[in-house]
Amino acid sequence: MIRRTYLYLLCLILTEYVICMSEPNLHDPVIESRTKNKRGVPVLRGTILENESTVQLDQPLQATDADEMGGAKIICGYRVLSAKHNCPFTVQMIDRKKGTAEIRLKEGQKLNFEKRIRYKFSVVAYDCGEIARESDRAVVFVKVLDVDEFSPKFEKTNLFADLREGKLYDSLVKVQAIDQDESQQYGKICSYEVITPGVPFSVDNEGTVKNTRALYYNEMHSYIIQVVAKDCGGKKSKPISINIRVKEVCKNGWKDFPSAMEYLPQSGAQKIAPHASLDWCDACVPEKVSLKMHLATKHIGKGCDRDTYSIASQRKLCGASGESIDLLPSPGVGTGWTKNLPTDDGKESDQIFYFDGKTNAVEVPKASFNHTLHKHFTISTWMKHTFSEDTESKKKTQKEHILCNSDGDGMDRHHYSMFVHGEKFVFLLRREAEDETDMDVFKPAEWRWHIPQINDNEWHHYAVSVDFPEVRLYIDGMLLIPDTSNEEILDDWPIHNSKKVHFTKLVVGACWQGKENEFGKYFHGYLAGLSILKDKTESERVIRCLNDCKENLEFHALSEMESGTSVSFNSEMTEFSITSHNITEVERLLHEVSYINSRRYPTPGRRNIDMRTSILCKEKETILPLSESYIMVQQSAQPTLTIQGKSNIDASVKDLKAGRRIFEDIGINVDMHIQEKTVPDDALLLDRCTIKAEPPLDFHVEHMTVPVDIMSQFNMKLESSETNSGLQITNADKMKNYELVLQGVTYVHNNAEMLSSRKFVLSCSSQNGRFISNDFLIKVVAMHQEPIQPVAAHAEKSVQHVQQSQHMNMPVNSMGMVNSSSPNVGMVAIIVVCVGFLMFMIILGVIRIRATHRKTQVVQVEDKLDMEWDNTELNITENPMEKEVFDYEEEASKPLQDDSDSEDDISSYHDNSDSSEEEETERKQKMGDLEWDDSTMSI
Repeated sequence: MIRRTYLYLLCLILTEYVICMSEPNLHDPVIESRTKNKRGVPVLRGTILENESTVQLDQPLQATDADEMGGAKIICGYRVLSAKHNCPFTVQMIDRKKGTAEIRLKEGQKLNFEKRIRYKFSVVAYDCGEIARESDRAVVFVKVLDVDEFSPKFEKTNLFADLREGKLYDSLVKVQAIDQDESQQYGKICSYEVITPGVPFSVDNEGTVKNTRALYYNEMHSYIIQVVAKDCGGKKSKPISINIRVKEVCKNGWKDFPSAMEYLPQSGAQKIAPHASLDWCDACVPEKVSLKMHLATKHIGKGCDRDTYSIASQRKLCGASGESIDLLPSPGVGTGWTKNLPTDDGKESDQIFYFDGKTNAVEVPKASFNHTLHKHFTISTWMKHTFSEDTESKKKTQKEHILCNSDGDGMDRHHYSMFVHGEKFVFLLRREAEDETDMDVFKPAEWRWHIPQINDNEWHHYAVSVDFPEVRLYIDGMLLIPDTSNEEILDDWPIHNSKKVHFTKLVVGACWQGKENEFGKYFHGYLAGLSILKDKTESERVIRCLNDCKENLEFHALSEMESGTSVSFNSEMTEFSITSHNITEVERLLHEVSYINSRRYPTPGRRNIDMRTSILCKEKETILPLSESYIMVQQSAQPTLTIQGKSNIDASVKDLKAGRRIFEDIGINVDMHIQEKTVPDDALLLDRCTIKAEPPLDFHVEHMTVPVDIMSQFNMKLESSETNSGLQITNADKMKNYELVLQGVTYVHNNAEMLSSRKFVLSCSSQNGRFISNDFLIKVVAMHQEPIQPVAAHAEKSVQHVQQSQHMNMPVNSMGMVNSSSPNVGMVAIIVVCVGFLMFMIILGVIRIRATHRKTQVVQVEDKLDMEWDNTELNITENPMEKEVFDYEEEASKPLQDDSDSEDDISSYHDNSDSSEEEETERKQKMGDLEWDDSTMSI
């Protein structure tokens, strides 16, 4: 049965094979196409990107076969027919049953648009019959599409162009880039772009570069711009640099005159225009070249950077007489009459006082200056004055008094005065009659100077020196040469004695009218350093020294000048002039002009410089454009002043009554913050040290003194003044001299038995308060017993015990004074017994508490705990109660306990008391920590 089945299946298979082998393959495959050429051949068209592998045909590549059975109806594949053997394409089947396929790039092949754009080849389809049949051929056209492979490139990497200043150009330079892509889309440059920001240039799509505004050589000599090209695919080139130079049109004037320069303090002279050159474009040869350079310093201090120290200190440094009286001192110790005047901060210059012309004036007290002047004296001041709008119409008649000495009551006579009257500076001196024969003699009484400086709103120094009847006026340190155009002298009778007048008043900023009992003729402007030297006149050398400016122009090439050339300076060395026949000579001399500021710590800020130049050619003068620059003076490293020394000084009653030196080990150090290894000892002069007493001094019982012998021995320039606020030492001098004087300052207290301690605060400054030291606090502690001589240990303990026992019974009154009544020994014994018993109860309580918590333990108390005090370490050398004998800082409000002191006038000691709870607590802690020696007690 099985064999029959196998034979049947084998028969079926053989039959099927025979049938199949006998199927007919009658039809050729046909490639379908919607497009055919003239000969009826199917045509297919496609495109491919040069970086892709599949051709995008305009219609699907598909073949069919009319056979209905077997493999003959199936399309097995396509073959590419080409006249050239390097056709890079092949046909890959997609679906045999449908006969669809696609054209792809052969493996390993690569297209390049730049080498070949089009391909033409034929394809035929064949079926899967036993004997394969092919279709007729179909023609395929493939177009290669370009890819943006390359970025644009410029033929040159750098270009140069020139333009004349002030002109707009349609085309300065033309740039051109190329692209290696061959297609119209990617091989063409679509645009150019300037990528440098903020430049006045543009470029169009054709590569033409032009300026967008007129350019000038003095703005910038050249520009460097960068331009990129962009193709139509968006790719950009690397930038190309274009250097565009601005060609200056020849104009008369200076070139390379710097617009600004920096000046470092202590750097010496610095040249202003070392490379400047003068352009002269006219054809004629100059006959005369004139140049004037001006350094503007009017805005610095009082006209230049001269005010390192106060006028009083400057007078000392210039060697002026020390007898001169300052009528406008800085408000401070002993100079209260200027405290209500408006001032500046006084840090960068002297204290400047403002007078409003309406209300403010000050009277100089007679205690500070005797008003009477004789035949010889000098009055000097700094003044800045101009007429305001509301006084312009009155300027010809209105008098503005700088200084006026007039009758205090009864009459309005002016004894001497200095005032502004219109365009004139006037000095009045009405001398008193020397005898009866002198009463009717006319003598010079009023000097009037017509000068332009008086109303120019700039700082000027005026000094009137009198050697009667001769009167001299110095302006900015220079003697005014009198003539009929600038000086007028009026004569008058001497002033007669009058019983109506009992005193005179000396006023600054106005004049006192004694008859009306009011001020009048107010001054409107600024004053500083107003002083009077009596009974002698100041030398011209000192007056010039006071006006010396610390910053100026310098020129040291006088020996190198050619013949026919001249140079000159003004008195302040702030204006420099050159006159020559040669432009080259003027240029060379200008290169040698320098700026210098000799202050170690100059006022930082800007100093303007302007230069005016004129050229005379064929009797025609040409004024060249103004050349302007400025010097920026930099801030110097600021010094640090430090005061060091002992902060606590012990003084016995005997020393305090005789005078105790309280700053004997004081030291003043300065850190200059510079790299110099050695600094001269006069690099920084001190000009003020103030010792402030806290609370203020009571001159009935205490005062301070300075070592006059030291000051006179070393010919120091220092001066001192004392008020109840403390002691002040002034004037510029070396730091070591200030140390010597401070180390010799003594504090004296006539009732030293009442004193406990005293506080003083020391501070010093330099350059009129510009640099200030730390506040150094020192405390003077009064010792009310002689030091205990060394004795045996047991004797020392006994003495300490007795002292403590005695002091515990000595009452203290409200001033901290110890009552001198005999000690109460019984009271001391009771206190000691109570304290001992209390300690025993505390210890016993602690032992019982511990026993409660440790019931299983037995508490053993050593025998030493029974009322036996360990005094082996007892070493009390100072009675804390005795330190509270009398202290300005505490016990000020407690009532007196000793009636014998009730009549003493000591109310000033309680003023401004600043006792603290911290000191009270500290004293109580010291008392609580004492170990009492009860070895001598029997209880």
